[in-house]
Amino acid sequence: MNCEICGGDKFVDAHHYDCKEGKISLETINLCRRCHRTYHDLGIEWFDEQFIGKAIEIENKRRELVYAS
Repeated sequence: MNCEICGGDKFVDAHHYDCKEGKISLETINLCRRCHRTYHDLGIEWFDEQFIGKAIEIENKRRELVYAS
């Protein structure tokens, strides 16, 4: 199992798409701890230039799920 942002395979966790809204979604993606922490604590603008596109894809998917419900 690899991180869906950086491709790393160390310490990969399941990230719930809409937990920012106080809910736990059934839909998850795999993120390494570094990317997972960056996503939650700092936001997508803190990703390296080579990974920002993937982070934006994930954020857009989260928004689709949150606003569809």
